[in-house]
Amino acid sequence: MDRGVLGSAPALDGNKRKRADAKAAYITSMMQGNPKLLLSESPLFDGLTQHQLPFNVTVIGAPPDVQYQARIVLRFADNSETWGVGVARTKKESERVAAVDACRILHEKGLLLSTTKNGGSSSGWGDNPKNTLVTSVAFRDVCCGGNARALPITVRSSGPDHAKVFVAELAVPLRSRNEVYVAVGQGRNKSEAERACCTAACEKLHHEGLLNKPNSQSPVPTVPAAKPTSTKAVQIQQQNEQPAIVGLRDEELAMMEDALQRLHAELQNSVPLMWPSEPVSISSNGVHHQHQMFDGPASSVSREQLATENAMMRLEARKRISSSEFVEQRRARQALPSWMERQKIVDAISGNRVIVLTGETGCGKTTQVPQFVLEDAEMQGMGAEVHIVVTQPRRIAAISVAERVAWERGEAVGKSVGYVIRLESAPPRVRGSILYCTTGILLRRLQVGLTLDCYHQAEQL
Repeated sequence: MDRGVLGSAPALDGNKRKRADAKAAYITSMMQGNPKLLLSESPLFDGLTQHQLPFNVTVIGAPPDVQYQARIVLRFADNSETWGVGVARTKKESERVAAVDACRILHEKGLLLSTTKNGGSSSGWGDNPKNTLVTSVAFRDVCCGGNARALPITVRSSGPDHAKVFVAELAVPLRSRNEVYVAVGQGRNKSEAERACCTAACEKLHHEGLLNKPNSQSPVPTVPAAKPTSTKAVQIQQQNEQPAIVGLRDEELAMMEDALQRLHAELQNSVPLMWPSEPVSISSNGVHHQHQMFDGPASSVSREQLATENAMMRLEARKRISSSEFVEQRRARQALPSWMERQKIVDAISGNRVIVLTGETGCGKTTQVPQFVLEDAEMQGMGAEVHIVVTQPRRIAAISVAERVAWERGEAVGKSVGYVIRLESAPPRVRGSILYCTTGILLRRLQVGLTLDCYHQAEQL
């Protein structure tokens, strides 16, 4: 990339430097350093880089006094035009002198700097387009995840201390075209240059269909939410979410089927574990405690009591569906994408021992799917026979999700929805409930010999 020769700052009387207006200082420094880059910022050359400026260079004179004359036309909105002219001994220097002349003409007419460049509006990308850029398809692998790094922006400066110009560059990979686009931005300070550079990168990705503006006011499409607009970003995301296809040989399938049949036979022949009348928990020092924190449907409950609880849960479920007290909760749940797939999810869980359910973040996998299962059992008069356990990776996630689901069911935590984490718990009722816990809690119960059919939470871990 060609760069202009940096000039020195103008001397002031008495060697006393005065800080001029920021915009005037920027123009002065750029006209001395790189006037072609400054000229490309004019709205007259919007969309052109400094290397694409339409200079017309001719040779004047005869050897050995050959000189070059560069001219660039300036066409204004009133259909008038003028020329920026420069003469020098080299072609490059003549273009530079012509750019200085053109910048002087545009500066007099107030058309030198575009309002959308050099620290102005970011064209819908917000005050910090870097936040939008780091989550884009081009930089998601670099800036997100376990090995996240900062955007690879390079910044350099030129000019004197009182009127420095910063130029930022960022290489943007366009994987769909196997190309690399270099976004460039300049400003009076490093932050302003990086912001202009990130704005240029966002505009390029938006033009390629790989990034949407965060505050876009485009009308919402009338197609169903399950069928998003077929953009490049959506297509790439769908390709990344496709499950891996694993091929197995016939002998491997036979071995797996035989192992499953033997496991099924062992489970049928084994004596089922019975829930004790008072749940027992085991502490880290081996002492037994009578402490109910992790419970499931007890097999020792009489049929009459179970039928009574099923009837009460069915009445509560009908009330949540029809009562005006739960209008806000129903509206919040129905706004989630998983609500439209409610019956399909329930049927899939009812007809299979194991299912894998995938969905976008925030679609309702953690909060809605457990409720779908419990509510379906409650409406069929079998709510007391269901106990759902949902694991969460963090303690705060288990608590916040349990509180959210309890609110959606119109009750406090500890009734049909609860949580169990290390050193703290708000367990739900024994039968007909949803329990949120951390993964470590469930693994610890399995390590001490309790199965998923019969488990209790230790008082101390």
